[in-house]
Amino acid sequence: MKKLALAIAVTGAMAAHMTHADPAAAPMVTQVPGLARAAYGGTPPPGTALADPGEWRAAPVISRHLALLCDLSELEVLHLGADLHRRAVFAARDGWAGRWLAP
Repeated sequence: MKKLALAIAVTGAMAAHMTHADPAAAPMVTQVPGLARAAYGGTPPPGTALADPGEWRAAPVISRHLALLCDLSELEVLHLGADLHRRAVFAARDGWAGRWLAP
């Protein structure tokens, strides 16, 4: 697999919603696949040292789920290639068509 050097800049507005406390965000939890949903909780808590990976047990806790809603307005991508650098910007106001920029 070839590795790429990319820099990505995102412009937009973001809002955080605690799904257990925000009725509008609560349905988002059901859209998270089962195994991923199980990771929102568990024992022991995140960051606890384990002697064996099998010591962790999934135990979903809805209060640990946070939905980040992002309203993107622009995305800028810079590829740092060995032979050529490329830079492009994609903006909502342009229908996300994209245009090249000088790197």
